[in-house]
Formats: sequence, C-alpha cells, structure tokens
Amino acid sequence: MTGDEQRLGIEMARVLLTQFHCTSAFRKWRLLAVSIMANHIHLVVNVHSDPEPDTILRDFKSYGSGALNVQWGKPKSGTCWTESGSKRKLATDVSVKNAIVYCVEQEFPLLIWTKEKGILVPTPRQ
Repeated sequence: MTGDEQRLGIEMARVLLTQFHCTSAFRKWRLLAVSIMANHIHLVVNVHSDPEPDTILRDFKSYGSGALNVQWGKPKSGTCWTESGSKRKLATDVSVKNAIVYCVEQEFPLLIWTKEKGILVPTPRQ
C-alpha cells in the first residue's frame, strides 16, 4: 500500500460483488466463491484458456476499483489494493472445493457468496 489502509464496509462489499460478477461475465469466467472482509478479499474463479494469474487479479482489481471510485471517489493513495496478491492455480476438483470452503469459513466477513448458495449472511462466530 502506498497510503493509509483502506477498510471496506458492507455497501462497498455489495458493489464489489456486483462488479466481480460483471467482470467474470465479461471475461467469460465462472465465479465460484467470494468472501469480502473489511481488509481483504478472496475469490475462487474458474477460467477458460488458462490466462496468466496476474491478468485475472489485475482485471478484478481494476474493475473493482472503478466501481468503488464511482460511488466513493478515488482514495488519497490512488488505490485501495496492495501491489500484489495471491493467485494460486487450483489443479484438482478437491482443491477447488477446499478453496470454496476456505472462503465460506473466513472470520468476520462482510459478505460471502457462492455459486451454489448465493449470498450467505455472515453470523457472528462464538
């Protein structure tokens, strides 16, 4: 980050989820799971033609930034993202399922969405 930490709120999470769906549809990728926390995001995406993971991450960050900037303006630092991010390829059906479970089981989510169940309302952890 080049500036202060950016924290997302629930409305920002909803805007990002909508944009992630739009980005996936435009690129003809299949969004499988999303978990959005106040300070980071996880996505599980099925992509065709094996694009570079950097391209996938760049597109989600770029279009996500655009959607947030329209609603709330550009952050003082110029971006709400860190420079990099994890972009692991999931080689097996089991690894994809495990990644989806990982998304669903995040602590303190603002929003969780899965292809199978839609939006899951987070419940406080005991």
